[in-house]
Amino acid sequence: MTAHRPLPHRPLARRPVPRRTLLAGAGLLALAACAETETESPGPEPVDEVGVPVPSPSGELTAVIDAAGDALGVLLRDAEGIDFWADDYPYDPEHPPAVLWETEADVLWVLSEELGTARIRQGPEGGWSKETAEDLDEQIPQEVDRWL
Repeated sequence: MTAHRPLPHRPLARRPVPRRTLLAGAGLLALAACAETETESPGPEPVDEVGVPVPSPSGELTAVIDAAGDALGVLLRDAEGIDFWADDYPYDPEHPPAVLWETEADVLWVLSEELGTARIRQGPEGGWSKETAEDLDEQIPQEVDRWL
């Protein structure tokens, strides 16, 4: 009986990879990296559900679309849940408004098919007021404008 000797280990033959294939693979990795960054949301989404509290960036306030008889209204509530401001415009339940806080400030935007866009914010003397988009001196922030 003859003994089997182990065969000497030989590395697998390598085939050269064409340069085009390498470049295409690198391009796909770059596209995948870009796709990941594009999926990031540039800001909050508007909320149009009745009764859902929408917290402000500071966490000190919430906005709520509230049913009032045959109409809807926008309310602001403090940290204790007490209503302290109500929109004077009744919205049609068939076309509810949506509310959206700015990302960096306690500034609320109301998006309505009926009324258009309005901003609700605290003034320099502490009171809250609403301005329609047509009355604004400055541009609507991009995070809000993208929903219009």
